[in-house]
Amino acid sequence: MWLYSAMSGVFPRSFMAKVFIVVSVGALVPLLALLGWAIVGRDVFPGERIEVLGIALAATVLGITTTLLALHEVLKPIYRLDETIRAFEAAGTAPPLPFGFEDQVGRLMASTNRLILSVDDRIDAERRAAETDSLTGLLNRRGFEARVNEGAVGAMLMLDIDGFKAVNDQYGHAVGDTVLRDAAVILASTLRRRDVLARLGGEEFGVFLPGLTIGDAREAAERLRSAVAGQLRAEVEPVTMSVGVAIARPGLSREALIAEANRGLCAAKQGGRNRVCMAVVAQGGMATA
Repeated sequence: MWLYSAMSGVFPRSFMAKVFIVVSVGALVPLLALLGWAIVGRDVFPGERIEVLGIALAATVLGITTTLLALHEVLKPIYRLDETIRAFEAAGTAPPLPFGFEDQVGRLMASTNRLILSVDDRIDAERRAAETDSLTGLLNRRGFEARVNEGAVGAMLMLDIDGFKAVNDQYGHAVGDTVLRDAAVILASTLRRRDVLARLGGEEFGVFLPGLTIGDAREAAERLRSAVAGQLRAEVEPVTMSVGVAIARPGLSREALIAEANRGLCAAKQGGRNRVCMAVVAQGGMATA
């Protein structure tokens, strides 16, 4: 790479300029040498031969220009490679390069396509792992927040397994883990496809129900509570859930919405567990119903 390195000092940003110099030197130097010889020693190229040499020089320059234009087109895949890699670096995505060519540049484009796909798949896998609860396969808090935008319209549910510590104490953590996984399956099978379900920590789950009003949210929460009460078991002992519900409002942040649903959840726990409590806006502050 010595020549490329040397020419980069003169043309640091243009590969085409490097090609131009190499082609020009290779084609013009012999003709220029002959022309100089003809001018100095006219007995070598007398009369009309000098004119012929001038015509040959002009034809050579025209040929070089045409060749360079053709080379510019031939080298376009290299420019596309550069553009694609830059786009992937900047945005994390890039359109695929042309494929099906079998020369060195074609194989380089195919390799670049495979490399981008491989990196993209790895990034997606790492993102999914970072946003997924390893025990239940549900979203974790980070994944939940990534999918529930600030100001989203709908209802927020906070659900907590009743007496989960007693389950762990009586049956062991392996059974407790099974209860958490089974709860995740029951909740997911009861919800709509567009609803966002996550395990937010410990035995606590969160659900965002896009577009639901207070009445529909209460019915959805009751369906979840009933499904869990009817199906979830620790060994043979029934396990229930308490549910708190809050409705999104203009100006209410996502964290404030979760906090309101948590207040409803606390009221459900204090009211006897295995029930649904709504966090509603009452005159003078929050109330539950």
